[in-house]
Amino acid sequence: MNPYPKPVTLFSRDPRIAERLHPLLDQHLDLRVVDTYPGFCRLMDQIGPAVVLLDLRLPEESPDLREIVREWPDPLFIALGRPRSAPMCVPAIEDMYAAEDVDIDPPLLLNLVRRAQQHLDLREENRRLKRENAERRRPQPATPPPSGGGRLFSTRELIRIIRCMDDVEALQERLLDEVAISMKLSRAGIVLRKDRGRTYTLRAGWMLLPEARGVTFTENDPFVRWIERHAHVVSRASIDLISHSSDRMMLERVLDRLGAELILPLRGRGGILGWFFTGHPLSGKSFDGELMDQLILATDLMAVSLESALLYREVNLQKTLAESLLNELPVGIVYADAEGRIRWYSPVADRIMGAPGEPKVGRELDALDPHVCEVCRDVLPPGDESQASRDWRDTATGRPLRATAIRIGAPDRHLGILVMLEDRTLENTLKEKQNRLERNEFWNQLAASMSHEVRNPLVSIKTFAQLLPDRYQDEEFRTEFSRLVGTEIDRLNGMIEQLNGFAHPRKFAPELLDVRQPVRDGITRFNQLELETSRPDVQQDFEPGLPMVRGDAAALTETVEHLLRNTAEAMPEGGHVRVGISAVKDLQLKNALCIDIEDHGPGIPHALKEHVFSPFCTSKARGLGLGLSIAQRTMADHGGRIEVKSGPRGTRVSLWIPAVGPGGEL
Repeated sequence: MNPYPKPVTLFSRDPRIAERLHPLLDQHLDLRVVDTYPGFCRLMDQIGPAVVLLDLRLPEESPDLREIVREWPDPLFIALGRPRSAPMCVPAIEDMYAAEDVDIDPPLLLNLVRRAQQHLDLREENRRLKRENAERRRPQPATPPPSGGGRLFSTRELIRIIRCMDDVEALQERLLDEVAISMKLSRAGIVLRKDRGRTYTLRAGWMLLPEARGVTFTENDPFVRWIERHAHVVSRASIDLISHSSDRMMLERVLDRLGAELILPLRGRGGILGWFFTGHPLSGKSFDGELMDQLILATDLMAVSLESALLYREVNLQKTLAESLLNELPVGIVYADAEGRIRWYSPVADRIMGAPGEPKVGRELDALDPHVCEVCRDVLPPGDESQASRDWRDTATGRPLRATAIRIGAPDRHLGILVMLEDRTLENTLKEKQNRLERNEFWNQLAASMSHEVRNPLVSIKTFAQLLPDRYQDEEFRTEFSRLVGTEIDRLNGMIEQLNGFAHPRKFAPELLDVRQPVRDGITRFNQLELETSRPDVQQDFEPGLPMVRGDAAALTETVEHLLRNTAEAMPEGGHVRVGISAVKDLQLKNALCIDIEDHGPGIPHALKEHVFSPFCTSKARGLGLGLSIAQRTMADHGGRIEVKSGPRGTRVSLWIPAVGPGGEL
């Protein structure tokens, strides 16, 4: 079926017929509805041969049926009336394609219209073939000599038009007006592809038919695919030279749709931008070779101008967007080219540097604050640094400022320097406030932990001390009292030593070592502890042939002991604890050793998971909760990290330490 069928006309003064037929027919066909005879005549003049649904109940101003058929012999008429009514019995009905009941089912009418359209396509193809045969038999006239017409555009007019490059719409209108007036065209239009899309729409028109206004071609339109593939002129006079009959009919329907005699593609560097179409010359003559050459030249100039204007608009849009984004950033932006001349200086930079209103663009970098100049010199070639920062305080206001300079370009090509200026007053205020909150929280947690840990031993000692006068003669009581006081004092002393060690950690003393030894020492010290709960069974799972690490053996031993003590407190009834060491690959550390300590306790409470590394964070009845904090600091000293994964079936703490290569490098 023809992808560009002719429009179907419904000529009826009864609005009920249009309401009943319009939804289905308009969905599948290009349906035009008219209710007056003058409107019908205008439509027939515009669309040419087509299928017409003719309601036999004609308006009073209409001629009789025989006159209509005689005046319009090319359309295919489908009469709609009452069976055996007088209009259905006139002789003119025999000259129509079909006659149907006015109440015909819309799907049946749709099928009938489609068959009529196919019949119309075949009839037009037969006419075209007959015309081609007649043309072949007709002797060819001699080609007239060229008339030597002048150029299409004068230089002055061309410069005047191209000055509208910043306004694509105005450029389109001026180009179209100039071509239409210079070439004396009856009508003309420009169809262009929408920005960043594949849909083509009418952008400018001169004396267009109503059907051509607002015309749109989608990317799947057969004509769009054809013009993008062939990219040459479409002329009604030479359309018979197109090899495929379906293409000929499609192109002819597009010409009818636009009211055009010629379609000339607007060719850009990246493909088809759109097309320019024109009707007959005002003289009524056909387009000769010279006029066609001038039109092709005009469309080429039009395509170059429009492509440049569209590119200019896109660049200008991107520039405006970039400027808006840079101006909205909370940091000041300064850009200087390779010669050290300032090309961009944002308003925020003006406010930060405290010199608003002074023009900076076009001046040398030396005109800026000395601190900014110094940080720019740090990244200038031939130095190796591509980024540098500098902090200082403004002498006038005391505000903390920072300048970060970044060298732009490849190593062998310096393109300039980008400088970001920051006023760090608010940031420093927020940091100071956060530090105060963290310090307050630290002391609150410390006070709570200390009061809890100190109160319990003191209560026990006080209780025995109150009973001592009455039971002093009881030797067993005196022995228990002595033992309890010693135990509680040792606990208080251990707590003080732990706090002192946390507040004043020993100096980090790295050495090349086999990490298995400090881990074994930590297990041994754990097994020697006096625990108030059952001691879990520690199972060692060490891979053979592990690489060496550079670490502090005493700190690693203490860390393993603290973590094992946590497992014992998590499993008061005993159980199994796995301590494993394996060589692993890590994105951050590359080659590393991973020490896993895994228990099968109830896991860390959900409320504490985000605070496990905070000092004094614990859910146990006793203890300061410093184990994981100490472990985290130890891993930081070793250049590694610590990870904790906990669930209902247990907790695994992983210590990642960088491994040493065969040559001693990390």
